[in-house]
Amino acid sequence: MFVTREIHLDAEAEQILASISEFYGGDPDLALSDLLKSRKSLDEMLVEIETGNADELIRQRDRSEGQFASGDIVSWDEVKRRNSL
Repeated sequence: MFVTREIHLDAEAEQILASISEFYGGDPDLALSDLLKSRKSLDEMLVEIETGNADELIRQRDRSEGQFASGDIVSWDEVKRRNSL
């Protein structure tokens, strides 16, 4: 089943789509459909990775927050401010 949709692309997006379309026999419709499906697969993969590493990610976040709170680590903006950069 196909759905027709009018989309408006800026010049950069149009150029990217034209380039990718070359791999799909010059068919931008097919290229865009495949890109959208790929994005869904990537999102699902990222969720799986995050879920599988949740404990470590939480540990790293908590450690970083603690280091910022204690002043052991400061932001790059703070480093620049302290050094008049």
